[in-house]
Amino acid sequence: MSAPRNIGVFYSHGPHYLRVLRRVREEHPGARITALVPPGFPVGMAEKEAGEVLLTPAPPHSLRRPGAVRALLRQLRGERFDRLVVMFDSPRLRLLAKASGAGERWCCLADGRYAPLEGSLPGMAVDALRRRATGWATWLRIWVEVRFRRAG
Repeated sequence: MSAPRNIGVFYSHGPHYLRVLRRVREEHPGARITALVPPGFPVGMAEKEAGEVLLTPAPPHSLRRPGAVRALLRQLRGERFDRLVVMFDSPRLRLLAKASGAGERWCCLADGRYAPLEGSLPGMAVDALRRRATGWATWLRIWVEVRFRRAG
């Protein structure tokens, strides 16, 4: 696999976006790096770390706002990124990265881990259901423990 030359770094609400841009720049010093940020983001801060800054359609990008999702996907596909980097390993961001048309999909987490997002769409759906079931089971276990625990 050759080194990516055109990399998009998608902003999600979180404190480590500039660190993600720095990390991607360290990993790929010769690449064109585009910061994809929402309206209102301090563009000057991102310009210091990325070569370009593109404003994305205003969030939220959810099924409740299909027009915003379509506009975002049109923009991402139009850029023809070799690699799209997201900040969190969530089912929604995995799906966005997959639908972006980028050749590679990666995640750069707050702790500095930088790794590919692997898996097929059905695998992502199964993983999302597994995470949801695990979350509900954990919540239920805590609720039962709190509700029925005898003071003593």
